[in-house]
Amino acid sequence: MRYREKKLHDEKQDVEGYEHNLHLVLDTCKNELQDINKDRSLQYGNFKTILWINVVFVGVSIKLLEYHPDSIFFILFGVSSFASILIALLGMLEGQFNAYAVMGRPSKMASLKNDRWLKSQGLLSSIYAYRQAIKYNGINLIKRSRWLRRSKYLSLLSLFLLLLLGSVILKGENPMSQKPQKPVSTTKSIKRANDSVQPKSSTQPKDSSSKQG
Repeated sequence: MRYREKKLHDEKQDVEGYEHNLHLVLDTCKNELQDINKDRSLQYGNFKTILWINVVFVGVSIKLLEYHPDSIFFILFGVSSFASILIALLGMLEGQFNAYAVMGRPSKMASLKNDRWLKSQGLLSSIYAYRQAIKYNGINLIKRSRWLRRSKYLSLLSLFLLLLLGSVILKGENPMSQKPQKPVSTTKSIKRANDSVQPKSSTQPKDSSSKQG
């Protein structure tokens, strides 16, 4: 009897230890899935920020093209901003679906054998469901991060072009940077000045002769 009780006690400890380890793995999977969902929400917020910034950039480029329609730099600025918006929208559509840890049909859980490993089998099924959700969401997270990286690069390019064009415009319109232009004397103005001076010189001898007489 003691041997049998000891054997049952040892088997019970093995089962409880195995279940305890499965609980640890399940908790780890839950935390990992929560972290992935948090990163997914952060990515969505970054996409929204990039969209709003580039919408403003596109509006600025359209306004600037009204004053400088032939400048290729303004065209590049608008194209890069529009491309960033398009890539951000594609990235948001890439991972719009989210997977959850679904245990499957209740009939599948009811088909498990009712023995000492019943709880362990249920934990294994839960871990498998969490692993599938982590895999699906993780792949979507990686794909969206690629779209987000491209959109960020284009946004930085648009910002660089905007700063460059702004500095050029400010230098061109700054009155302190422009030197005052000297009046240019033309041949016509010189001729008119000479014509206006000649009658005065011709009248002086008449006045002097009249005084002598």
